[in-house]
Order: sequence, then structure tokens, then C-alpha cells
Amino acid sequence: MKSGGLGQQIGRADLLRLLLQFGADSADAARASASLGDMCGYAWQGESAPPQAAAPPEQILSKVGAEEGGAPSTSPAVQNLRAQQYHAVLHQPEATPSDSVDWQALLAATENQSRLIPPSPAPARAVSPLSSTRRLAAACARQLRQPRMGTQLDIQKISQSLALCQDIDWRKMRQHKAAWRPNCLVLHLGEADMPQQTDYYRVARVAYRCSGGQTPVYLSLQGHDWFVKTRYQDHREWQILPQPPRLKGQTGIVLGQDPMTGDAALRAGAWRLLWSANPPPSASLPLIAWRESAALTPQRRAPAWAELAPEKIHMLLCLCSLSAHVEIALLRALRQLMCLPPAAESVCWLHADVLQDGLALALRHDIRPQYLRQLPDLPLELRQQAARLIAQHHAHLSFGLQLEDALCATHYAPGGEAFDPAPWYAQLAQDLRTPDLPPAQARTVRESAAFLGRQGWRSDSLAWRGSAEFTLAWAIAQRKDLQQGDSLPPEFPLAMRAPLCAALGISMPAPEHGQCLWRVLQCDGQAWVYAHPLTEPAPPRYAPELARWQGPAQLQWRVEGGAWQSVEAPEEGGILWAQIPLSEAQTVEIRAGDRYCTVEPVARPTWALEVGRDVQGGYALAPNPWGEAVRVGLPLDAVVGAVFKVESQTAISAHATSSKKKRKQSHQLHFMLSQSLALDAIGLYANLEVVGPHGRAQQVFRWIAAGSFAMGRPADEDGYDEETPQHEVQISQGFWLADTACTQALWQAIMGENPARFNAANGGGPEHPVEQVSWLDVQAFLQKLNAMLPGCGASLPTEAEWEYACRAGTTTPFHFGATVNPEQVNYDGNYPYPYPDGSKGEYRNKTVPVKALPANSWGLYQMHGNVWEWCADDRREYAAGRWIDPGLEAARAPPAKPARRALRGGTWGLLARHVRSAIRCVDASEMRADSTGFRLALRFPAGKGG
Repeated sequence: MKSGGLGQQIGRADLLRLLLQFGADSADAARASASLGDMCGYAWQGESAPPQAAAPPEQILSKVGAEEGGAPSTSPAVQNLRAQQYHAVLHQPEATPSDSVDWQALLAATENQSRLIPPSPAPARAVSPLSSTRRLAAACARQLRQPRMGTQLDIQKISQSLALCQDIDWRKMRQHKAAWRPNCLVLHLGEADMPQQTDYYRVARVAYRCSGGQTPVYLSLQGHDWFVKTRYQDHREWQILPQPPRLKGQTGIVLGQDPMTGDAALRAGAWRLLWSANPPPSASLPLIAWRESAALTPQRRAPAWAELAPEKIHMLLCLCSLSAHVEIALLRALRQLMCLPPAAESVCWLHADVLQDGLALALRHDIRPQYLRQLPDLPLELRQQAARLIAQHHAHLSFGLQLEDALCATHYAPGGEAFDPAPWYAQLAQDLRTPDLPPAQARTVRESAAFLGRQGWRSDSLAWRGSAEFTLAWAIAQRKDLQQGDSLPPEFPLAMRAPLCAALGISMPAPEHGQCLWRVLQCDGQAWVYAHPLTEPAPPRYAPELARWQGPAQLQWRVEGGAWQSVEAPEEGGILWAQIPLSEAQTVEIRAGDRYCTVEPVARPTWALEVGRDVQGGYALAPNPWGEAVRVGLPLDAVVGAVFKVESQTAISAHATSSKKKRKQSHQLHFMLSQSLALDAIGLYANLEVVGPHGRAQQVFRWIAAGSFAMGRPADEDGYDEETPQHEVQISQGFWLADTACTQALWQAIMGENPARFNAANGGGPEHPVEQVSWLDVQAFLQKLNAMLPGCGASLPTEAEWEYACRAGTTTPFHFGATVNPEQVNYDGNYPYPYPDGSKGEYRNKTVPVKALPANSWGLYQMHGNVWEWCADDRREYAAGRWIDPGLEAARAPPAKPARRALRGGTWGLLARHVRSAIRCVDASEMRADSTGFRLALRFPAGKGG
């Protein structure tokens, strides 16, 4: 460790070299290093202590002295920057009718209720066909029929040949008749084809009937069993084959999965046996692609499931969560409601969150509540239409399932046509408490009790808390589970257990403990949960707290999508500890009573200088060009769109000298500067407002985080030699960059003049970029601005920084993509890129306002075109290799009068080729033109920030 002295000339590397010469373990090396180290100002630290193992919670608690309301803890409160930070959201229960229900009065009301008669079941709805029988017949005739030579002469063809004086080949002058080919139709169905199984069977029946039984039709179910069609339509239409058929020299149609692209077992097994003689090319095995209400056409590949938007599939699964039982006919109706292609049925059928039995699908009971919570995000009309379809398709099922659907529709699709299930649950509660029922009615009651038990495990917390009648009927049917409490459904509100047992006269075990105070702490990527009785003083906390709440002595937690695990407080008081693993990609749910919290990982913002957690919660330190770094609370949802740092307005006086009647006069100018720091959906930005005697102006600066990129154009991009070779450049320090080129208003407010050609009198205005300013003029502007705002480091960006910000993470010629148009960039639209293949557009022949055209993904406007922008450094010669901050020294300490400087971005009068991200230009530093402007940058002093 350096303490002073000659260490400025002799470093630690010299001491290491000395140790190597003598031997690291020798006594001479120790004496020499000690004496030389004392002279040079170094102190020997010795060996570092090995890292200590993590102490158990009891030992950690004993080392902490921070009581509630007492002195702060001496342990470090800020966690490592590399550690994953988490955020906990404590969810309070919404007020529902079940919170204030009188269970005794409700139980008495059910005994006096008049009896209801359930509606008679309706016939089951069939699966709506994807295509009509007429279209199927046309498709089969088109694919399975071929022309053959007849016996009659073709008089029309003979007449045409004679009229054209052509030789007549009498063998070809016969009429052609369409006949069925000696080929086959193969239904190769897998698990993904189950939703369309009835449609495939319809194709087989149509092909068999149209060909009069001449077309062999074979069926393979998931590559195991093979069947052949022997009848048109009855219970014996398919006959099992002892082995896969051998079809030599025949071609046909394959419906369903393509055996040539299936798994290895299919390719090596059934398909090879099927075409053992001469496997035909895939072109002769067209795959029928289902396109609803359209002609069936063959194609060489199956529809790509990846083309289906995942958010659409998620919406379809949300609609399916309205019912616990979704048969194929209902799945198709919901899919048609969302106007999705038929392949969406297969995607839902094979989804990881779905269980299926060959006839219907159902969302997993532990996953379904998550989809139900997201249902309110869908349009209400869509939910109401889905609930109506569910009621229509389930009219033939048991009335218990109809009650469950109606209960779900009442909460998540209100205002629809679903009937009120509350009176029916009240009647079911009455029947469950009535003794000596007739045998038929008793059997119905037993079935209803069993169904209520299954429904309880499928219901979410809103169903429990929103329908007191359902909760009462379930409690009567499941008295044993309610009394024991250890096998309750996962979403059952634990706070309802005691009043329900009291109303039903069920004796509950005496509570082992009273209410507890639960706390969730984060330590080293783990969540520690501990509880203590409210009668004892609050224990100290050794780490920042994520959440706290009061609840019963039993707590449950689970990782998102997993099973609930229980934690109980100790019997004789004291503190209970439980460790819960946290994941960087999943949410952890913790609940006790009616309250629960979700612990979610917090992504580190790209602009954060430091992230951590202290007694106030999670935070990130944001760079501030106007002063010290600013603390921002995590997560960012609460601060996005809000100004979280406002500097007080600063009054500045400056002296100006003017010449009047050949006499120099000095007068004082007063400026008012306002600075703020805020966050939006793009990222961090700073705002500067200048109010002076020459006007007022505003400039926004975007934070550009450090990173690396490929500078220059790739070899396949049309450009110039000075843009090559493409090489890697690292921007090691973040900086602030103006989101627009400097406007005429800002230049006027600072400098007191407007040199621009395109001013208000010449087709421009205050929001147009200032032009006709040289690099030396810009330096005078920067000196004046730095005098007003000391420490902000106003400068020009380097060439590397400019291209890094322009590309914004892209590698294409423009940050918009491979080409641009005048609606995106201000250039000569008569010369598109690539020329001449691109489309022409408008040529404005002047500048436009700095925010008139779209910005890139980092919030920077018009990095392409409008005006050239001066850079801080000269145009260097590119070379291969890895460069770190090229030109940064010239930006921090610009020379007084350099010969030339670089310009980037292109201008309004150039071709599209000259406004690419990689385009470069250089000119004399005193050059002024109506196409040359600049863009401000703010940077920290060397060795600070960024």
C-alpha cells in the first residue's frame, strides 16, 4: 500500500522484480523489499485473510445493533454492484363482499331458499369444419386424379390443327378423361394434429367416396399403429394393419406431420418401410396446409409455428382460463374469435402450461390463476364473447361445470349473458346439510361434493373472496379439510378459515401462536424470512428489508409456477428463520393470511453508476451533469416519467463589450439557467433551460452508456475507402449527448446573434439547426457555456463517440435499417440508397426543425442528414485492431487553432449514400457553410463518473 515518498518514480512492479531476483521466500528478499519499500513510501500489508464462510442467521443477528428506531447498523448497508438486486411488492387484498359477510346469516338464508330446477342439458356442439365438403372434394380431385387417353377423337383439337396447317398426330387427337390415379392418401397424425383430427377424417371420407374406393387411405397415429380405410363411414371404417404397408412406385398426399422431417424414430421406422422400394422426393408428397374457408393447396413445408406471435397465443390461453375444461370444439371457437390461423390450436395443445387427454385441454391448476390475473388486460367485449361461447359449448355438460364457468365469468367478464351462480351454490349448500335424501338425490349431492373439492383446487383467490355462496358450499362439502387446515387449496384465503369453522360448528385446533410480524430480507442473493410474536420487541435486522406485514403464524412461499411450501412460526415464541432461494429470471411469491408479496429481480439500468440496497430500499446512482450523482429508487416503474432531480435556478451575470460611435462600452448581461434530471421510457436525460436577454432556449441531453461497437463500414456496404477497415472501438466512459443539433434559439440565447442562413426570414426558424458556424466559432460558444456552468464539461463528441451514438447498437448503413426515405432523413430524395434500386422521395433543399423527423432508439434526432456536425478530433486513419477512446484527449483539451477537424452525419443537400452512419468528412476549422452545424456533449472530468 502506497503511503508517499519516492513511489512516484518507483512503483510496485520494481518491488516485484526485486522479489523475483532474490526469490520470493528468501530472507534477503524480505529485507530488501522492506528497506526499499520504506524509502519509496510503501508499507507491507502481509497476507490477506481467507474469506469467511457465511454465518448462520443467529450469529448475524448477534453482530447487529440496529433496533427499530434506534441507532443505524454498523454493518455495510450497500451491497456489491455485481450482486443481483430484488424488489418486493406487498399486495393488499381488495375489498370484496366476502370480507364482511355474516356466515351465520348466510347459512340460515340457505335453509329457507326455494328450490331451483336446473335446466335440461342441450346437445353437444360439433367441431366446426375448417373447409366445406365441396372444397375438400375439389382438392382431392385436383391432387388424386390424372387425365388418360380416351377412345373418341377430339374434333376441336383436329379443327385447330387443320386451320393452322399443322401436321396431325392422330395418336394425340383423342379426348382425355380424368381418372383416379393408382396412388394413396396417408394421414400421418401426431400429437400436434389432435385438434384437427376430425378434419383429417373428413378428408379421408371425401377422398374415399369420390374415388369409389379406388384411392387407398392409410392412417398412422403418432407413428405407432397403421390403419387402412375399408368403408365410407361407420364404426368399422378403419381396419388395423399388422405392419406398415408397402407401396411400391406410388405417390400421393401426406396430411399431418411430414415423416421426412419428423423425429429419428419416424424417419428410420415407419416411413422407410412405407416407401421401401423407391422413396419419392418431397415434392411429390405435398403437405396440405389448412387455410380456413379457402381452397386447400399443397406446399412443400408445413406452416411455421414460429410465425405465430407469442402474445397472441398467450391471449388465447387467457381466454381458455375462463373454463377448467376446453374441448376441441371450444378451442376452435375461441381461436376463430381471435382470428388466428388453425396452427394456433396445435400450439396451444402442446403448450407447457396445458394438460390434455386427447379430447380436451385444461390449464394446470397451479398456472391457471396467473392467466386469470392477466385477463383484465384484455378488452371486456372480447372476454364477454369468450364467456358466451363457453356457456354455449358447455350446455351439454354437468351443471356443476356450468356453475364454475358462470362463477368465473361473473368476476372476469362482467356484464355478459352468464347467469348468476350464487343461488345455485346456496341451494347446493342446503342440499349438503340435508339428511335422509332420496337415493337419486343423495347420489347427486355426493357427486356435487366431489366436484366442489376439485373446483376448489382450480379456483383463484377472487373466486373465493368474491362469492360467499361458493365458499360456504365448499366449506360444507370439505369439512374435514377445513378443520385440518393442512390440505387447503393453494388460493384459499387463510383468514376465512376461522369464521367459517365457527359458523359451521367445526372445532378448530387451538392456535399455537398469535399474529406474527413477518419480514423478508435480502442477503447475498437469498431471501431470509423471519417471524416473531407481536408481544415481543422487534429484533434487529442485519440486512436491508424487502417487505414486512402482520399475518398468521403460517407462511407459504413458492417460485413462480412451482408448488407452495409452508413455514410455521415456533411454538414458544422466539425468532423463526427460513431461507428462500431467489432467481434472476423468476418471481417468488410469499404469503401469510390475505396478504402476499412478490419478490422480483430488478435489472441494473444501463446508466447506473452504482446499484445497491440500504435501509431506504433499492437504489441506483444516476450520473448528474449538474453536480453530484443522484439517488434513484428501484424499481424504475415508480419514477419513469417523473423528474426526480431539479437543481435550483441559477442567476449568472456576464460582461459583454460593444462598440458604439467608436467607443467600447462594457455592460452586464443576466442569464437564468435551470437544470433538471429525469427518466422516461428511453432512459436517463438531463434538461437545460437558458433564459437571457437575447431569448430563451431549451436543450435535452441523453445519457450514452459506455460500450463497444464496430466502427466503419463493413466490406459489403457501398461506401468510401476512408471508412475502412471496420474495427472495434471501446467507449470506456459514459457521456451526455444532446438529443438534437444545436438550435438557432440556443445559439442566440448564449451568443446574442444568429449566423444561420435558414433563419426565420429565409424558410427556417428558432428550432432549425444553427449553421454557418466554424469549428472555432463552436469553441467560443463552448467557452461561454462552460463559464456559465462550471464543471459540466461542455464539448464536442469525438468521431468514435458520434458514430457510437448514431448507430445505437445497429450494424446497418442507417440506424433505421438498410435503407431510408425522406420521411426519416432530410437529404436529396432524388438519389436513394442503394442507387438506383431505392425509391425516390422529396428533396427539401433546406434544413428542417431538429425534431421534425424520427429519433433513433437512444432518443437522438437526425443523426443522419440535415447538417454536418463538427467533431472534437481530426479525421484519423482507420486501422485494424481494438481502439479505446480514440480522440478523447482532443475533446478534453482541444487545441487553440487546429488545421482541420472531422464532420459526421451528412447534410440536407447530399445523396442518401452520403448520410450513412459510417460517412466521414474533414474540413478546415475556420470553414463556415450553410450545411454545417454541431451537437453538444457533456462529459465528466478525467477519472470521474461515467
